[in-house]
Amino acid sequence: MKGLCLAIALTVAFVVPASSLGNNQDDNACNMIKGSATFKAIMGGSHMQFVRDLTAHSSKQNGSGALHSVCNGYIWRGTKPASREAALQALANGSASLFAIETWKPDDQSPYAHKWLAKQFPLLVKSGAGVASLPGLPHAAQLQVHAFKPKAYGIGARGVLARPVPGVAAGGAMWWRASKGEAVFIAIGAGSGHSVPSELNRAGQLLVNAFGMG
Repeated sequence: MKGLCLAIALTVAFVVPASSLGNNQDDNACNMIKGSATFKAIMGGSHMQFVRDLTAHSSKQNGSGALHSVCNGYIWRGTKPASREAALQALANGSASLFAIETWKPDDQSPYAHKWLAKQFPLLVKSGAGVASLPGLPHAAQLQVHAFKPKAYGIGARGVLARPVPGVAAGGAMWWRASKGEAVFIAIGAGSGHSVPSELNRAGQLLVNAFGMG
């Protein structure tokens, strides 16, 4: 049952209305790929929709000392799946993919930014930003997870790959710049015919540059 979480996440993604999305303007992960034909091409699709767009706005009351942005969504080609069964099939046959992006950087307006740099950011890097917590897969350690080394692009990098359900591949990777306390993470769930390691590397290069870490 746990292995079905990724497929269920795809189904949910196809039925969440666009009106539920946020419209944050600060450090925004979705803005890095919004309207990006390159990102869609990397994932092998022609259509994209966001289902989660969350950003912690910069503030003097920000106790974390960091700006943390989350962007989840899906990409597909052809006809948009109109049912749970169609969504599951689209994932399995490789015509749809899931993605999750997260970014972190110090909040310059927060008096706690120094704590982020000194304590929380090193913990984030040590834990791999939850690299094993792939979208919809809270127990990734039980799902044939193994480490892989993504391209570094001149900064820190690590990643994992997994096989959550038959015919579906998944993976996550994180890149970070320790001198600035910045990090970006992406996870992908894709079906047959997709090279998840290649997609993670290509998407990672796009995100690293878009986030100003390149």
